Amino acid sequence: MLGREFLVPAMDIEYAQAAGNYANLVVGGREYPLRSTMKGLLQRLDPERFRRVHRSYLVRIDQVTEIKPLESGDARLTLSSGAVVPCSRRYRAELS
Repeated sequence: MLGREFLVPAMDIEYAQAAGNYANLVVGGREYPLRSTMKGLLQRLDPERFRRVHRSYLVRIDQVTEIKPLESGDARLTLSSGAVVPCSRRYRAELS
């Protein structure tokens, strides 16, 4: 998909994962690379709908169906698509 550009509606983004100088947007099980930092991406998204949950992940809040606490204080998030995303204890309080 590199070399092609796609318009992805923000409300279609399930989650994003950092990958070097890119953020991979996950939409309908497909990944779309975006040349952006996670911080830059979050600044472009609605803070009421998207949250950072890990140094390398952000999620659309309404996609989270389960928060499974881990002994370490971190958690695992299950999304409506079935995807599992890590949540660090640093960001876990923001999900409440």
